[in-house]
Amino acid sequence: LFIYDGIIFMDPDPQGLDAAWVDLLRTFVGKHGGGLLWESGPKFSGQFLQANLGEVFRQVLPVQLQLGAGGMNIGLRQTWTREWPFRLRGAGADHPMLVLDRDPKLNSKLWERMPGVFWAFRIDGAKPGSQVLMEHSDPALNSGEQGMPLLVAGQYGPGRVIFMGFADTWRWRQRGEDIFDRFWIQAVRELTAGRLLRGRSRGQLTSDRDRYGIGDRVQVTARLYDQQYEPWQATSVSARLSAPGAPEETLELLPVSGSAGMYETTLPARFLGRNELRLD
Repeated sequence: LFIYDGIIFMDPDPQGLDAAWVDLLRTFVGKHGGGLLWESGPKFSGQFLQANLGEVFRQVLPVQLQLGAGGMNIGLRQTWTREWPFRLRGAGADHPMLVLDRDPKLNSKLWERMPGVFWAFRIDGAKPGSQVLMEHSDPALNSGEQGMPLLVAGQYGPGRVIFMGFADTWRWRQRGEDIFDRFWIQAVRELTAGRLLRGRSRGQLTSDRDRYGIGDRVQVTARLYDQQYEPWQATSVSARLSAPGAPEETLELLPVSGSAGMYETTLPARFLGRNELRLD
């Protein structure tokens, strides 16, 4: 397993894996920076994530799965009789995995015109610190003002983890083979970035998107580990914000409840130009 940089699961059959291999996968991602992409499908995904083997994946994947009194909700899978367009959210407009055009607004429009989804894997939402890149456009699935996530990027230890709640990328070939190829090439680059560092990074500092307007709310998340790659424990951590023509500021990031080693803060976007945040 460790000769690879990342693994892509496409609606995997739980009969094909055993407990020892799945536990090794947790080490591969969580300790050694390996990448994992889960593409949901209508045949096995619900069965897999409800099984005992699915416990590791429920921990590693950056999404919260629907739970009922008897375990996983039977509404995990749903098929529609009409096609629903994709809708980019926040960081998705200029995320490296989804760039079809350098202009974020035009990029969002291009994705909305792509062949959409007839089937999706229902989830409750994204875990804290992860990035929702793409959401379902069916308003019946909304949670508040947000649509149900379809594509979510996150971290598990130093490893990159991507959840896809659909299996329709083959339909994107209708817009040209180059678009289909570009998405998967960019997805693999994102997936393998943690492994290429060979687990040397013990911290990640991210914002909910890359570009903001003056007055926009900026959410900053830090995920930190000690020398043994265990979650860093502290009452708070400090970061330094610098921007053109402005004095350097110190920000305090506070622990995220229920997520060991994760710290967050929010701030308004106040300065034009490139703003830089550093955490020692």
